[in-house]
Amino acid sequence: MDFYVPFRLFRMRLDDGKQKKELLMAIDSFIGGLDPYLFPEAPSAHDLTFINPVRSVPSLVNEKHAMTLLEEKLKREAFRKGFFKLGELKISGNEIASFHLPYWVGVFERNERAHLEVIDALRGRLEGAKLREIVTDWLKKSGPETR
Repeated sequence: MDFYVPFRLFRMRLDDGKQKKELLMAIDSFIGGLDPYLFPEAPSAHDLTFINPVRSVPSLVNEKHAMTLLEEKLKREAFRKGFFKLGELKISGNEIASFHLPYWVGVFERNERAHLEVIDALRGRLEGAKLREIVTDWLKKSGPETR
């Protein structure tokens, strides 16, 4: 089954006093806790498909909060890579788009128990516990007509 998660795309600008860097990053707008996406360039209209995502979670994280979460993630990453080598790190950004990203959900039986796996439909990789929990909770709350 296909499943969709809302994301917000930001153009982020980093300036450590020595060099400036610009990144295109998307963060989920459901909980803001999934791994962000890094895009080499902004998706064009040709790259997007317009859908009515019936099987999706709502967008609960507003633009301002999503921006704050991205800033925190970028600061942690800079610190992890050697914060003390940096000067004053300045991070700014603005939202340039919002969209839903597709995931594939599969349910299978193992040892007489149902198990759920989620695959990122763009990257083709298995997702972790956070997204499995999101999908599981959605399945429990949704009616059979949305499955």
